[in-house]
Amino acid sequence: MNDTIRAILDLLEEDKTPDLKIAAVQVLGELGPKDAAVVKGMTAALTRGGDFLVRPILAALASIGSAAAIRTLVGELETTERADLAALHLIEVGDAAAAPLAAAFDGAGPEARTRIVGILGKLSGKDARQVLEKALLEADLSRRAGDALVQTHLQELDKRSAQALKARLTKTLRDDELAPQCVATLLKVLVGLDAAGSRPTLLKHTSEGHPAMVRQAAIEGLIGVKLTPTQATQLLDLVEDVDEAHVADPAIRALEEFEDWPAASAEVFGRLVRSRKPRVRLFALRAARFVPADELVKPLLNQLDHEDERFREAAVMSLGHNKAALEPLLRQLTTERDVDRARAVATALVPHGAALKPAQLKSLAEKGCKLLVGHDKRGEVILEFLVRARPEQGAEAVVDKAVKLRRQRKFAEAQGLLSFLASAGKLDSEGRYQLALARLLMETSSAGNGAGMPGDATMGHLAILVRDQFPCFERLKKESMLKPEDLLRIGRHFSERVGNERRFGAEVLHHVAEKHGRVRAGEEARLTLRSEGL
Repeated sequence: MNDTIRAILDLLEEDKTPDLKIAAVQVLGELGPKDAAVVKGMTAALTRGGDFLVRPILAALASIGSAAAIRTLVGELETTERADLAALHLIEVGDAAAAPLAAAFDGAGPEARTRIVGILGKLSGKDARQVLEKALLEADLSRRAGDALVQTHLQELDKRSAQALKARLTKTLRDDELAPQCVATLLKVLVGLDAAGSRPTLLKHTSEGHPAMVRQAAIEGLIGVKLTPTQATQLLDLVEDVDEAHVADPAIRALEEFEDWPAASAEVFGRLVRSRKPRVRLFALRAARFVPADELVKPLLNQLDHEDERFREAAVMSLGHNKAALEPLLRQLTTERDVDRARAVATALVPHGAALKPAQLKSLAEKGCKLLVGHDKRGEVILEFLVRARPEQGAEAVVDKAVKLRRQRKFAEAQGLLSFLASAGKLDSEGRYQLALARLLMETSSAGNGAGMPGDATMGHLAILVRDQFPCFERLKKESMLKPEDLLRIGRHFSERVGNERRFGAEVLHHVAEKHGRVRAGEEARLTLRSEGL
């Protein structure tokens, strides 16, 4: 020890002011002398000095960080009024404190042992892990030690060390005298080490013979772990356990994403989907999408009008995955009177669209069109299903029905069907042509409702077709239901446009002038051609 250090240390022994003593301690902490005599002097001052020296001396000892300084800090863990502060400084010292703490663990008092486990949980290295592993077997320390191992220490292990620790823990679990808290913690550490490889051990501890906290730890350890069908079936028996908090709920969470259910589980799910416990029933409804059994169809259908949206959605999803549900859903869709329930049935049917036969498609189209024409909302539901499940065939069937209605001079009804397709975004060029034609005929038959107005919807549809190079002119001149006046209206409208639309208007006007030259429409067509320079 040099003279300067000795002079500073002497200030702690003389009758100096508190401020001077605190300054002396802080200087020693900054200088960090490793001389054991310095630590001894500071420890003595800690014992006889006032409270004002506790914080600066403990901080200085941590800064010095020598073996003697660390031992002094460890010794302070037994002193209630200074223990927490000493613990903080030991964490600040870092891994160098692990070995002294490990050496003190066995002989320390209960509170000091708890603090030592807490400190070692934030350090690393073999010394720290050995104490934490030992603490796993003490009921009052187990949980703290287990959390520290899982959160910090397991990541440090190489493959060989991890396998060795797993083997030791598995062997320890065979001890029937272990406290339940310790068993539960050991299982959590095993999950942290190798959850998939620990499945047999975890499943063993889910049985009724184990305490609730042990069963809960074992089941929660299986959450997110890939299970075999046999293992999943074993857990399935637990979802109705009377202990919901510790057993049933964790079991449900462990099985929520499982998909590979064996056929034999259908009987169990048939019971679960009727459970009086909402949590169990909701789980079963969702899982039933992976259990395509005939006996599940009826209870799933019964949930389509459940007051809770989650149950309705689960039933719809599972029905959509169950091939056996196709026929019952079709019957329900065509007979259901409640619009909301019909919409739920239709949603469940969409995934089955590819399995619909031509006769079924035709029947649904007929039913949907009839209801929609009669202003029944169920018709909209059926047709929406058709164009979602089989877009091309569904839209084609609606267009065919609209053409039939138009030929029967039921223009408004035909327009209604085609407008539905337009709003559903399923109107192809043929459908748009039929919609324009139906609108044109309806306007003519209803005393000029909007006829001739620039930019009206009818002309808008025709303009889109012309731009898309649809053969409008060839189709229009063959329409026997159109009058010369209808064609004149189209020709006049487009003759005022530019490009392809103007050429289309000229073609129509020339056709009217040539074919209907002796009637007024033909004369007006010729006048328009001359005035427009066509």
